[in-house]
Amino acid sequence: MDTDPIRDWLHAKSEVSRMETELAEAKREVEELHRKALDVFEREGVASVRLDGRTISLRRELHASVRADDRPLVIDALDRIGLSDLAPRGVNARTLSAHVRERARMNEELEPELAEVITVTELFKLSSVASTR
Repeated sequence: MDTDPIRDWLHAKSEVSRMETELAEAKREVEELHRKALDVFEREGVASVRLDGRTISLRRELHASVRADDRPLVIDALDRIGLSDLAPRGVNARTLSAHVRERARMNEELEPELAEVITVTELFKLSSVASTR
């Protein structure tokens, strides 16, 4: 029996497994370095920096979520503030998050009825683009 294709498959599968492990380690390292870089941005009070021909920028993201047992309260709050279209048959977290981001973009506080029943998570992420100079 010609076992070469089986052996080749076995070696390739082992290589893929090794590479996946290496990739997972690299992703953990990138996440740790991301946290450290965010600390530098916060400590220095800057929103962007040019480095190695790229501009690294701080990007703010807001996300809203609803605990399962609070869904009826959120739907009621949305109804009371005239946003029932955000939850025609339930609460859509993406649509709700878009509303939260829009209020923040307009420098407006979240409606108290809504703020009481949802959780808003604020994340800061870095982005990188080629610098023009």
